[in-house]
Amino acid sequence: MRTDEREDIEAELRDAKWYRAIGVALCLTALPAGLEARRATRAHCTIRRMPTDEATIPSPRAARALALGHREWVADLYFIAGLAYFGESLQQRSQQRFLQPYARVTEDIDPGFRRPYVWGSTVSVYTHRMITRRSIELSNEHLLRGLEQFPNDGEMLYALGFNYAFEMLPFVAEGPERSATKRRGALYFQRAAAVGFGPAWLPLTAARMLEDSGDESTAVDLLRDSLLRTEDPTIRARLEQRIRDLTGGGESDPGLAQVRAVERERRESFPYVSPALYLFVGPPAVR
Repeated sequence: MRTDEREDIEAELRDAKWYRAIGVALCLTALPAGLEARRATRAHCTIRRMPTDEATIPSPRAARALALGHREWVADLYFIAGLAYFGESLQQRSQQRFLQPYARVTEDIDPGFRRPYVWGSTVSVYTHRMITRRSIELSNEHLLRGLEQFPNDGEMLYALGFNYAFEMLPFVAEGPERSATKRRGALYFQRAAAVGFGPAWLPLTAARMLEDSGDESTAVDLLRDSLLRTEDPTIRARLEQRIRDLTGGGESDPGLAQVRAVERERRESFPYVSPALYLFVGPPAVR
């Protein structure tokens, strides 16, 4: 090979190396921009994508038949599926068309499964959607169904009282219906307090709501009943003061005197027994 041919080949190789280096440099320079463009495109597609809101839920009757006697197991499966659906619906902000069917089918398959009643009540109201009167009514339906199975469930009683006393009132106009709604909430609060659920001041709140609804006699009865069940000296003093305010009888109020007599009897006979339990135990037998 002649010298001039060899020099030409070497020059071409040097030029090719430079072209490759320049190409690699251009690729490395464009890579971040390309990745950013890809990320932006995916984000745009995700935002514009219409989320699906679909589920296949059999009727309670069909689900019980398909369970082949294993109702508790099938209820667990549908409850877990309902939880997953609720989480996805919050993330996708979908219409949540299948929340109620999931809750109802779980309740119907295994009526003795307590948690779905409370869950169904909660997700009926507290979602990304606006609270409406209908959502509160659906919440109450779950709780009332639950109380058919668990009549002394304090959490459900308290939740019903809260729904009527606070969540429902903005949708009820002034008048008889509003008073009836307050009274219903107060009575559920009373039942919750009677089974030991809720804060110690709950009877005072319930009594105030009964007063606002115009039912002072029931408010006094509620306060007296709560006084029989309460050990907290601060709450007892407030209950007694409210009874005196409502009855106007002062220290001579016969109902208050009777409650105090029962409390003295408890402390003398069974001081280690709670006031609520003493109502069932009663005074010691006379020999």
